[in-house]
Amino acid sequence: MKNIGRIVLIFILAIACIVGIVILGKAMKRQSVKGITHNEMAILWEGATGEVWQDVKNEKEVIWQDVLNAMEQLNHFEPWNKAMQDENSKVYQGVQKMSRKYQNKDRIARDDWYGFYQILCTFFASEKGQKIELVKAVMLDELDNDNWFTNDGTYMNEADYKLEKKHNYWIVDNGEAILSVWKECDEEVTVCNVLFEEESEKGLNFFYDNRSIYIDYSEIVEKIKKAGKLFDSEHSERINGRVGDVCFENGKVKEISLLGEVVTGKVMQRTQDMVVVGEEDSFQYILAPNIQVYKTYSALKTVQINDIPIGYEYADFILRNGEVSAVLLTRDKSMESIRVLIKNIQEGDFFYEEVKVTSDMNFHVIHNHENSLYCAGEQYGIRKEQLEVGDRIFIVPEANSGQIICKSIQRSQGVPSYRGHIEVLSTQEGLVVVNEVLLEDYLYTVVPSEMPHSYPMEALKAQAICARTYGYNKMLHALYPQWGAHLDDTTTCQVYNNQEEHVRTNEAIRETFGLIAMVGEDLIDTFYYSTSCGFSTTEEIWGNGKKYHYLQAGTIRNESPSDKAEDEAEAMMDEQYFEKFIRLGNELDYECEEPWYRWSYHENMDKNAFMERLQRCYQQFPDKILLWNEKSCQYESTQLPPIERIDDIAIVSRLPGGVAHEMEMIAGEYKIKVI
Repeated sequence: MKNIGRIVLIFILAIACIVGIVILGKAMKRQSVKGITHNEMAILWEGATGEVWQDVKNEKEVIWQDVLNAMEQLNHFEPWNKAMQDENSKVYQGVQKMSRKYQNKDRIARDDWYGFYQILCTFFASEKGQKIELVKAVMLDELDNDNWFTNDGTYMNEADYKLEKKHNYWIVDNGEAILSVWKECDEEVTVCNVLFEEESEKGLNFFYDNRSIYIDYSEIVEKIKKAGKLFDSEHSERINGRVGDVCFENGKVKEISLLGEVVTGKVMQRTQDMVVVGEEDSFQYILAPNIQVYKTYSALKTVQINDIPIGYEYADFILRNGEVSAVLLTRDKSMESIRVLIKNIQEGDFFYEEVKVTSDMNFHVIHNHENSLYCAGEQYGIRKEQLEVGDRIFIVPEANSGQIICKSIQRSQGVPSYRGHIEVLSTQEGLVVVNEVLLEDYLYTVVPSEMPHSYPMEALKAQAICARTYGYNKMLHALYPQWGAHLDDTTTCQVYNNQEEHVRTNEAIRETFGLIAMVGEDLIDTFYYSTSCGFSTTEEIWGNGKKYHYLQAGTIRNESPSDKAEDEAEAMMDEQYFEKFIRLGNELDYECEEPWYRWSYHENMDKNAFMERLQRCYQQFPDKILLWNEKSCQYESTQLPPIERIDDIAIVSRLPGGVAHEMEMIAGEYKIKVI
């Protein structure tokens, strides 16, 4: 019995030792695992939640109670409360998982924290619009001052972590800087849609996001050859100029692959999400979220989707699973034709229920590969309900000198006729009419619509150059790519075909053939106006944030420019100075004899019509129509309330040169500012 007792005692002691060792091991492991410091947490917490971390900022490590305290401060945020009460929400499940693993005074292991942190980032990005992300990235190249070029962008490394080239990491970034590094990532990271350049037996260069990167693939070159990814007979052993992917793992290139499906054709329409390629045989393609656009002529450059010109015929669209992953702009085409959106003046928009046309010569109507010939003077008409959305009809004169007469359109000259050809595009809202015409021919009815043909010839020539430059600028950067148009025919752009051609304006256009205005290698934005009050203004008038150093505020007079011209323009910002100048004028002003040098306007406007117009402006430009908030004591962009009366309207801010910048309206108990 004594032996049995000894055996039981020894067994109990052994079990106790094992349990003690396990507990001690866990405690030692917990002590050895590196946690999150308060300094690091302050950056991470504010970045993810938008809330300030507790006052403690030091190198001590955060315990779970610190996180619980910080989460209590989020209770004022209603979406957080709802998520914490929803057992199916990822936030609730993440908090419960951490609470089961950690007691209040336990330090938090980095791996556990960053797993939970990813949930926080996703939640607050959705609910608050926070920009911080936890992503895996490959460090492609180290730039100066610890800036790193990655597959996800270029970042300043503000984390206390040593990074190495071609290695993968889990990083926390805010779009500008690496705020923290979780750890080195042992998962693959693929750089997609790169443009391969020069190659050798051991490596090659690829171009991505305006940088050329060298990669060594000597260790996997045989694997690549056997897999048929490179140097295969189908592609004539060529990789230069091709688009593909590079996969990195553990600091080395693991795999290289090429994209093979390519389509090409004229760019007919474009948005941020899709592109229509081809004229009669047109196809719509979705643009991939990580699309890369490369300009391969002249200096190799990565550009934006908006840099793909409408009407451009030399683009290669590289497909992956039917979506466009990359675009190669392969040659510097001298754009000759401009595409003009024809506004429906009667309805105040760009949509027609019906389009009726004829021509002064025989003309063709092309639709779905059917080409119908119509005689000169014969009418062709099409209604919205006769077409499916996306259908496109081409109306083309048989001779280049022929003109299309649009009988369903009215302008000051009457029923307008158009050089070039007409396209009718069917959309959900109605039929859209686009006139594609040579740029020089387009000017024939722009110049007389913008300047009287009786003006001096040199003025008409200057107008022609301005109009040509403006038009060509929009050909490169279309205003209406969703409908395949570079610009429209109204004062929003340049008035087109409101007046008929005239021999004097045609002469001015021909004598300035091809001339455009440039600064260095850049086109000038040739803004122009009818008549000045005696001053010019700055680029602020356009409100688009662009800087035009060549647009200066100053006097416009029959005298040599003086050093005081800019000061005088600044003085015009004062309302009393402006009022006095407008009342008295200046006989030296260049346009003092023009009828629009001074003018007045009177109208008894219907209150309802006025408010309807103001509401329409708000819908189109919500950041320009502001309502005064008594609680916050500031103007805010918000839906306008019903207004019973307008008590007062006043200009409260002017730009240099005196141009109105901000207008304030008193409407009963409301104050409205129009910018």
